[in-house]
Amino acid sequence: MDTDSEINLPEYITPHGSAESLKLTAREKAVRDAFVKEYFKDFDYLRACTRVGFVESDAKEYAVKFRFCPYIQGQIAERQNQQPEEHSELDHDAIRAKLINGLLEDAVYNGHGASHGARVKAKSELARLLDMEPARKVEANVVSEQKQTIDFDNMTEKERDLLRQLLKSRADVE
Repeated sequence: MDTDSEINLPEYITPHGSAESLKLTAREKAVRDAFVKEYFKDFDYLRACTRVGFVESDAKEYAVKFRFCPYIQGQIAERQNQQPEEHSELDHDAIRAKLINGLLEDAVYNGHGASHGARVKAKSELARLLDMEPARKVEANVVSEQKQTIDFDNMTEKERDLLRQLLKSRADVE
């Protein structure tokens, strides 16, 4: 859930400053560190706040607050620079679901700044993520009655067109 669209930013939240200027207590730092760990499970500020233990009303406020907190942004940037194997706590199912939801939105979005190419690309990526892509290899019976497997990925566009013409002409004959 994107909190920016639901909550107006309070006046006291500014993206300027540093962790030192915040003068965090040990408890505040521990809460923010726990938040960062939870954030990396699905990259959702609101859900991370809820998992840390904030009640729903406070979670909404702190999700916005933490989005602009210099200490948290620094921790997130630092963790993003780590090696991928160091992100073992990622919730891959939640991330996959979030990606799919985002692609579904992009696939049908016709609003300001929308393009046909973006919708087509989103649909293509959805098909790939959901294992709905058409087969990239085609089996064909050749004159010698030997089955051959043809790898489309290693063919040029011209070779693909010639193969399509050949298969079409063979289908027309039979």
